[in-house]
Amino acid sequence: RAVLHIALRNRSNRPIYVDGEDVMPEVNRVLAKMRTFSDKVRSGAWKGFTGKAITDVVNIGI
Repeated sequence: RAVLHIALRNRSNRPIYVDGEDVMPEVNRVLAKMRTFSDKVRSGAWKGFTGKAITDVVNIGI
C-alpha cells in the first residue's frame, strides 16, 4: 500500500482516494490515536515497563 504522506499533511481534510476509497477517515482516526498517546507520554500518565513515567524518547526515522 502507498505510504501517502500527502494524506498526513492534508489539514484541509479534503478526500484523498486510494482504489476508490477515501482514506482520510482512517488517517484522522490514527492521528487522533497518536495524539492521545503522545499527550499521555508528555503528561507522565503513560508508564514504562518499570512503572515509572517515560522521560526520554528516541526517534529512529527509517
